[in-house]
Amino acid sequence: MRASADDGQHASMDADSLPSAPSSMVAVSEAKEIWRVVAKKFVAVRAEPRNNSLCLGARKPGARVLVASRHEDWVRLHRDEGYGDQPAWMMIDGAELGMGIMLAPDTGVTLQLAMEAGPRSKLSQGEVLVAVRKLGQGHFVEVRVPKECKICELRAAFVEYVGRPELVGVKLLRKNSEPTKFRPYRTDDPGYTSLKDGDDLGPTRTVFVIKGNIDPAPGSPADVALRAVLPAHVYLLALEDDQLGQRTPQGHGVDPRLRLPEGRFEPERRRIGPSLPPRVGPSVPLFA
Repeated sequence: MRASADDGQHASMDADSLPSAPSSMVAVSEAKEIWRVVAKKFVAVRAEPRNNSLCLGARKPGARVLVASRHEDWVRLHRDEGYGDQPAWMMIDGAELGMGIMLAPDTGVTLQLAMEAGPRSKLSQGEVLVAVRKLGQGHFVEVRVPKECKICELRAAFVEYVGRPELVGVKLLRKNSEPTKFRPYRTDDPGYTSLKDGDDLGPTRTVFVIKGNIDPAPGSPADVALRAVLPAHVYLLALEDDQLGQRTPQGHGVDPRLRLPEGRFEPERRRIGPSLPPRVGPSVPLFA
């Protein structure tokens, strides 16, 4: 980032002298696009779409930002990028500063590759598994995403993976005791904190939801993945997990991640029933 003498000073300017903003900028919290800093230096975040306006901060090379709208050669950051109702702008083309293109739309290729990976494939160097848990239950689903993803991308990947479009607006929480981007160690802090769409995933590997059904919907990628990795008789037992879970000791039973809607049991038994091995007794836990 090229520093200027005006960086830390608020330049006074009448609102009427600013370029008129398009109507799409009125609801700045609605649109959400991911852009990436492609400049080799830090790029300033400014209070107005002008080079001499107040500098609010900066984003490092390679950083990904959540954008709400675009106006000419500037983008306005989404409120979840950390500035709330304070307008925050970043320059796209720094030709007038001798810096060339500084921001570009992110292609989303890494997220798409993670979502399309097969259930048996290994994680790439830039991928992680994030557990999405139902708060107060042992119920969870693991989702493969890039390490650098935003919370809004994690939610989108989770919704598509389990085939639950009704969860598109669900709030994701993290434990206050877990490490964060700015505090890479655990603490004894109690409670949970809501994650914003613009937050980076960082070291978070477990998030929580309060409401909503996170069971994989029939035919969803998660449902297909379970069929691919589980033996037929285990998959069938997963269809009965409500009954089996009540009979097994110490709360053991079929992993709650495998729970499927009622009505699937009889067709599956008729399809694979003749090849079933003897039924597993209630005292044998399938998953510890």
